[in-house]
Amino acid sequence: MKFKQSAQALIIGGSSGIGFDTAKILLTNNIDVTIVANNKTKLDSALSELQNLGNVTAL
Repeated sequence: MKFKQSAQALIIGGSSGIGFDTAKILLTNNIDVTIVANNKTKLDSALSELQNLGNVTAL
């Protein structure tokens, strides 16, 4: 899959499941990702893991 060089993605539900896996795929393709979740503990855990793959922020 080809992505624009300066692409950004917002993933709602990015702390687990399909959202988390989607974030991993996008990050490995050099896409900047913002993840959103309603569970702060899971969000912080996901953020820590995803930061090893690329530029990710959490809301």
